[in-house]
Amino acid sequence: MKKLLTLVVGAVLLASSVNAASLNNETVRSVMSEMGRINTSMKGLLKENDGLGPVNNSLIKKNKLWEEQLTSRIAPKETLFVAKAKAHIAREAVYKQRIERHNDACPKRMPPGPQYNKCKSEEPTLNRIRDRHHAEKADLNRERSGLIAERESYEKLIRDNNTKITRNYNRHLAIKAAVGRYEQRLEYYRTRLITLCSTADRNDWGESIHYCQSMRWDGTRKNLPTLEEILKGTRFFGK
Repeated sequence: MKKLLTLVVGAVLLASSVNAASLNNETVRSVMSEMGRINTSMKGLLKENDGLGPVNNSLIKKNKLWEEQLTSRIAPKETLFVAKAKAHIAREAVYKQRIERHNDACPKRMPPGPQYNKCKSEEPTLNRIRDRHHAEKADLNRERSGLIAERESYEKLIRDNNTKITRNYNRHLAIKAAVGRYEQRLEYYRTRLITLCSTADRNDWGESIHYCQSMRWDGTRKNLPTLEEILKGTRFFGK
């Protein structure tokens, strides 16, 4: 009876030891798996982040080119246009003064005579000046519209690039924050593994010892047996 009780107690202790070892192995395995998942996620984020810098640098260079075009090509055209427009406005003022003098001297109803003949002789010249003035004004309006469109096209390119630069920078900040959170999780799991590995001994054969030996972290047991030593005497190696 005593021998039977001893056998039962031994079996229970053996079962408890096996369950504890299995739990430890499973815990180490799950921690390593989670660390691997976090590392994979971090690598993906860091790879994405590495691509943001060159993209933004390229966009900044393009913006500088567009800004140089605005300064070196568009601005001189605009300066020349303003000078032409001012000259046109000055000629327009002279023309209007001449028309006013003509209208004052030549009412719509006037009797034939020298003054009447003089007024009539002025009309063709005034009409030519009027037509030339209107044509010049139309040309200036077309030139103005073209300059506005050209400037706006460059400014739109710059605005669009600035929007992309801001979006990429915000994404960089989001990645930085996410990586920081991942690093905190890795530190937590690293500490957890150190704790698990520092309590391992020869009775904890299996994957946990293999993982702990492969880590070589501070805090692990320095006298841990090799995996081959742990498995020696089992059905894998024979006695």
